[in-house]
Amino acid sequence: GSVLTIYHPQVESWKDYKTLVYRMAFSLVPNQQKEVLGVLYMTSTTVSNTQDHTVFLSNMVIKKIDFPSLEKSSVSTMDALVRGFLTPDKSMTVSLDLIAASTPKSKSKSTVKVNNDPPLIFSSTTPAVLLQLEGAPVKANTGQKDLKYVINSSMPLFEDTSSSKYYLYDGLEWQNAPATNGPWTFINNVPQSLIELSIDSVWTNLKGANPVPQIPNLKKPNVVYSEKLAELILFEGEPNFQSISGTSLQFATNTDSDIIFSTSNKMYYYLTSGRWFSANSLNGPWTYASPNLPADFLKIPTDSAAAAILAFVPGTDEAADAVLIAQIPTTKEVSLDEAQAINITYSGTPEFKAIEGTTLSYAVNTESKVIQISSSQYYACITGVWYNATTANGPWQVATSVPTSIYNIPSTSPVYNLTYVSQTVNDSGVVVASYTSGYQGAYLVSTPTSVVIVSGTGFYYPPYYYFPPTGFPIYYGY
Repeated sequence: GSVLTIYHPQVESWKDYKTLVYRMAFSLVPNQQKEVLGVLYMTSTTVSNTQDHTVFLSNMVIKKIDFPSLEKSSVSTMDALVRGFLTPDKSMTVSLDLIAASTPKSKSKSTVKVNNDPPLIFSSTTPAVLLQLEGAPVKANTGQKDLKYVINSSMPLFEDTSSSKYYLYDGLEWQNAPATNGPWTFINNVPQSLIELSIDSVWTNLKGANPVPQIPNLKKPNVVYSEKLAELILFEGEPNFQSISGTSLQFATNTDSDIIFSTSNKMYYYLTSGRWFSANSLNGPWTYASPNLPADFLKIPTDSAAAAILAFVPGTDEAADAVLIAQIPTTKEVSLDEAQAINITYSGTPEFKAIEGTTLSYAVNTESKVIQISSSQYYACITGVWYNATTANGPWQVATSVPTSIYNIPSTSPVYNLTYVSQTVNDSGVVVASYTSGYQGAYLVSTPTSVVIVSGTGFYYPPYYYFPPTGFPIYYGY
């Protein structure tokens, strides 16, 4: 009949993100007695899940219980009652974000060199789509006469060589143009070759595209074209801004993009991939601005509709929490006996390219990430687990360790994210694989005032093309 209510942990330390030392306020209402308040001092073993942002607490050990307002004669009874609730077999699942928020932040963090040059940033107040190519158009045969497709396009893009026209499917309707950069015009019919192509099971992304659907009252989008990395800020009509309480800032309400306008310096600020860019017009030119945001960014209330951006504002608690979470490892145990054999396929013979500043090479003609250490030593990282082999084609086995040279791969390399994956063998002979956020492309970078999280290194990693003797070409983009 007794009730114990425990409140959110206040963390004192979190060693290696495995052992949590913390305290929790609690309220104890013994059966048919008055409420008693106290504080628990505890340690627990933790396992973090960075996917669903939870922390599992187990092996909970009570170090001390304080009853500040209780008479000494009653302490032992109440102490035993509390311990009866929290026996060693008990466990809890709590919010990772809340644990992170109450954990002391270390001032020493390992940061990475990234490229913060702005992409091409387009802005539109009318419906628009971004047609982005990775460099100049690369074309291949479709199997239909006079019809080629552009491999390196963000949307289905084709060339009818008989008419020297390009055809673009924007997801709803077709447009055509004399060149990939337009001008684009909506059409009611497409060449017979495209109709036949859409029936082919290989081209499932065109299913429903033919015959050309007639959609009433459709707001047909303009095509914004780029052969370089680009972003599209899309407004529903003219930009609409709403003031942020207690600041000179305003945020755009009619766009999915994060746009802030400062009324004090008349500058626009745009957040993408964790980086802020600024301009005196939505048409640019844009410059990297994360290190010199106006001071009012730090004053954005946590209950503001714009509060989500605080995690990317240097100096905020939210940014510090995001940095801490990024350092928490995701771990998995891999039994050497039960490990599934992996199969790595290459487009043709395995082809390797040197990694700048190292003696290592990486495979370019496969979707898998394979590192060549020497002519008889290869390592592959698949879903956060390292494997090794004596040849590029295997057979592969779970690695019990990882060469230190791999951790010297620079951020300019497309396999840099592998430096965030480690692997060891525990005392039970079980392989423990572990990775932090860098493996998934989220990196810690320095600003003059603090460390923040960004997405991607910002360096350009060229794609790989393979044209087999028969069949369709292979395109591996980063």
